[in-house]
Amino acid sequence: MSVLKRHRVPGMSKEAYGEVVNSVADSLASAPGFVAHHAVFDGDVLTVFEIWESSAEHDKWFGENVKPQLPEGTPS
Repeated sequence: MSVLKRHRVPGMSKEAYGEVVNSVADSLASAPGFVAHHAVFDGDVLTVFEIWESSAEHDKWFGENVKPQLPEGTPS
């Protein structure tokens, strides 16, 4: 069963999001279990929604590719 993952990141700028998403786009598109990605800014809060085939596949990819690029203390 597919899962929806949501990440809320207060204070991340559109520019910073663009840098991160551009650096992981190829990896994300080819990641095992990845289905879809959508991001929305509401004021200064970024919310990312992703659909994955499993939480484990998301967590592995996120931990290896995104988390190292986020400023310390960024909620994930």
